[in-house]
Amino acid sequence: MNKNMILVKSISFIFVIWLMNGFYLFYSFSFWLLLFFCCEILFLWLALKKLTCCYVFVIDEIKHMQIKLWKNLSIAVTVTIGLFVMSFVLALNYYVYFYSYLKWTAYHHLRVPYFLLTGFGLYFVIKNSLLLYCCQKVNGHMYQNYFGEIKQLLICSGIYWLLVIIIQIIYFFFFEQTYIIKFMLCAIPVYMFVMFYIIYWQYKKIFSLKKLFKNILLMVSICTLSLYMIMTADYWYLQPYINSIPSVKKYENNITENEDGSYMIQMSQDTFKILQLTDIHLGGSLYTIGEDKNALHAVYDLIEYTRSDLVVITGDFVFSIGLFSLSFNNYAPIEQFCSFMRHIGIPWTFVYGNHDTETVSTASFKKIDHLFQKFAQTNDHTLLYSQKRPHITGRYNQYIMIKNKDDTINQILFLLDSNQYIGHMTDYDYIHDDQVKWYEQTLLSFDSGNIPDSMIFFHMPIEEYQTAYKLYKQKSKEVKYYFGTIGEKNEAICTSKYESQLFETAKRLGSTKAMFAGHDHYNHISLEYEGIRLTFGRSIDYLAMPGIQQHSSQRGGTLITLNSDHSFEIDSIPLDAIRH
Repeated sequence: MNKNMILVKSISFIFVIWLMNGFYLFYSFSFWLLLFFCCEILFLWLALKKLTCCYVFVIDEIKHMQIKLWKNLSIAVTVTIGLFVMSFVLALNYYVYFYSYLKWTAYHHLRVPYFLLTGFGLYFVIKNSLLLYCCQKVNGHMYQNYFGEIKQLLICSGIYWLLVIIIQIIYFFFFEQTYIIKFMLCAIPVYMFVMFYIIYWQYKKIFSLKKLFKNILLMVSICTLSLYMIMTADYWYLQPYINSIPSVKKYENNITENEDGSYMIQMSQDTFKILQLTDIHLGGSLYTIGEDKNALHAVYDLIEYTRSDLVVITGDFVFSIGLFSLSFNNYAPIEQFCSFMRHIGIPWTFVYGNHDTETVSTASFKKIDHLFQKFAQTNDHTLLYSQKRPHITGRYNQYIMIKNKDDTINQILFLLDSNQYIGHMTDYDYIHDDQVKWYEQTLLSFDSGNIPDSMIFFHMPIEEYQTAYKLYKQKSKEVKYYFGTIGEKNEAICTSKYESQLFETAKRLGSTKAMFAGHDHYNHISLEYEGIRLTFGRSIDYLAMPGIQQHSSQRGGTLITLNSDHSFEIDSIPLDAIRH
């Protein structure tokens, strides 16, 4: 058997193993495991493509009867047992996955990735042990110079996967489970560095610089592709939790959609409660399972506590820019949030945030828009999101009319898109003049003789928020303080540098008495400036701001209570207060 034939068989064998594991991981939706798998296979391939596979050593030596019969039998039995155990581990992984999938219970399904990674690590430990055993038993002359290097490579890999198993077990029983995923992702660079060190220093006499560079380029390409697959995949591990939540009891208000796409809600009681939530920031990856579940749990607690008639989300459902969430996927987490709200059963609507349709996200606005329309058209009609909308700047601009029991207009709720960016990601957009004109024309179009009262919801605050806070800090009598603080670093209020005419128009019309924004995760202040109440909603975010999961005083919602006499109250609802 010449060297070329051995090389072909070796690469073919590794490729078959790669496909076997790759299809297994692909079918089990565990895309994130592919990164570990690619690292493992790549390094073995780089080392063994010059040295051939140890299994081929055994076959070659047995064929030529260069090993005694009892050695043949011992090797064959050992390899057979090893392969049987490896097959058993894979079969057990299949069983656990399909059992949890068919039962669809949170207890089993949420533990599947940890079991699969443990089984995957065990598989590689057994495989590498077999390779090491074959190295010790085979004494082929053309390979004996490289046995020591092969052993170092396999021992390093074995130690890595043993650590994976041990740390997983420790975290599984004693710590929050999501930490193990973060540990594994952090361990990848260390693992790659150690393996590269072994390959380079032990095989630098074998590899030329040109070939070494090509191998490094190949390694980086495969790892980058694998990482991209992980960061763009749809993950559904929160679905069991979503399926398990009960609905929240609500008053049955009559909701109808008008010809222009706006909605009308007829109050069934003397009061109407609106819960403003903002900056949910779901990551949508396995890395953020813990944070995403905490965010949904917080949303549910606030809705259940307030028993609101309508929920208004002021933007940023997701945080899919890859930096902190390790995901570019905005479609799956938004779809899961819609499913989550449908289970709760409370009518809801929203304005877009700057992160919901990022240019780097997998789903464009068109696809996200279609997704929202799909949920809005279901039989329960919990999502108020019309296909019809004014032809003005923005992804979605609309209004909702709230009527009293006597059919008089109580409030017009305007939903205005504050848009995303102009140029780079720190250059925030603003509410454009044509949006402001539409807002004005809509108010003036009512035939009641008097302009109805109104409120405006948007994501990014307008510059008057900053003006009002500066005057408040100067203890000016032009500003009336209600509640809350500015908690952003250096007391920042992140407004656009471009001036919007919205506030001046609202002041001139005299209709709008309150505006509500999000965007600034630590700001939750409410100030009245020139007759208009400017309120920052409390954020839900557990992910987007570094270290925010450890802070809780800023987290919560804002409850707006409309009374039949056109008066209203705005109350800040801290999450900590309703949980204690």
